[in-house]
Amino acid sequence: MVMVSTIKILMEVAYIYGSSPTITNCLFQYNSGGENGGAGAVISGAPIFTNDTFYANTSGAGGGLYITNSSATITNCTFFNNVTVLGGR
Repeated sequence: MVMVSTIKILMEVAYIYGSSPTITNCLFQYNSGGENGGAGAVISGAPIFTNDTFYANTSGAGGGLYITNSSATITNCTFFNNVTVLGGR
């Protein structure tokens, strides 16, 4: 189940900008985000991630998820086998 106020897809990545969606019980797998966030990038806003899995995603920064200027809440999420060049999970 995904409840979203504003979420955009950009280069096969969930891109959240200035909004606060609730993303629950989702699998983010085998995504590539180029520079930021293999599965997603959060640029401001206050999204809530609950019971999500980020597996085998790749990017330059934040292999599974890239977050900046945000007050994101991440609860009971699993990050594994994500790959990044610059750091993050």
